[in-house]
Amino acid sequence: MALFPQINCHRCHKSYSSWHGRCPYCGARKAQPSGRAAVPTSAAQPGTEGRTRTQGNARMQTLIGLGLLALIIILVIVLVSVGLGSHGPEPTPPPVPSDSVSPSPSPSPSPSPTPSPVPSIGNVKIQYAGKDKTDFTMNAGDTIQLKVVFFPIDAQVTPVWTMADESFATVDQTGLVTGVAKGVTTVTVTVGDQKADCIVRVK
Repeated sequence: MALFPQINCHRCHKSYSSWHGRCPYCGARKAQPSGRAAVPTSAAQPGTEGRTRTQGNARMQTLIGLGLLALIIILVIVLVSVGLGSHGPEPTPPPVPSDSVSPSPSPSPSPSPTPSPVPSIGNVKIQYAGKDKTDFTMNAGDTIQLKVVFFPIDAQVTPVWTMADESFATVDQTGLVTGVAKGVTTVTVTVGDQKADCIVRVK
């Protein structure tokens, strides 16, 4: 059954939906119903061409009406969904970190070992055969064993021996001097922050 009944135009005699105010074919105004009995037209007679066209128009109007109704329902559903989505619960703001954060304890530094006191060295001397030496003479190829004495004699320090010019003579860390070639050089022994020198003459 159509949503809007079909009426026939009184001018062109074509059927159209009653929701039109005028005939969509010729523009004639829709006729007002009268008290007189309607004269049956060809569209009302079964089996006629007008009747077939009227039935086709009725089906078309039914389909259009159903389509409009479905579209209206879809629009209503969409509007309701949008309205519900826009009024959803507001997101919970993230917690604000508190300013009163307890500081992590800093590791206490391990105590550094106390260095042993360095004794004060004094009176450093070079000796040979038990006598203090500041100058001696030797032959190339010969060796002489020197010795260092200092105070305090029990200080835990290691003497360091050096030779100014090893092309004339050399010295090892025991104080042994070896003549190399004719010339003059100087042997030095260092004990702590003190030192003593001795001239070496090689013949």
